[in-house]
Formats: sequence, structure tokens, C-alpha cells
Amino acid sequence: MYNSSNIGTRIGNNDFSCSSIPSPQGTDGINYPSMHTQVMCTNSTISAIFYRNRKKASSTVTPLKRQI
Repeated sequence: MYNSSNIGTRIGNNDFSCSSIPSPQGTDGINYPSMHTQVMCTNSTISAIFYRNRKKASSTVTPLKRQI
């Protein structure tokens, strides 16, 4: 499990602004949530679809489907 001390030893304790870091080419720059699940059977298959809304320039909202 991570906490601020564990993370600090790995990345340092310097303050930084995530918004000042440019998004890599080919991404939409949105931070997707992390997920965790416990699988009882080691040969199980996990599938999930995340839905979120993406605003277009015209201010209409369209669903964006990502499957992992």
C-alpha cells in the first residue's frame, strides 16, 4: 500500500503542478481512475467498459467508450 511517505521516497518531496506537464501526443490528457479487484481464480478473465462524456467544440456532449 502506498502513502505520502512511500511515494515521497520514490518520486521526491518537491511540489509540482500536474497541469504544467504537457499531455503526450495521442492522448486526451484526462486522468482515468484506477481500479482494483481481487480475483479468486488465477485463470479468470476480467473485462470492463468505462463510459465518460467528452465535450466537443460545439459544447455538445458525446459518450466516449473505452474497453480494457
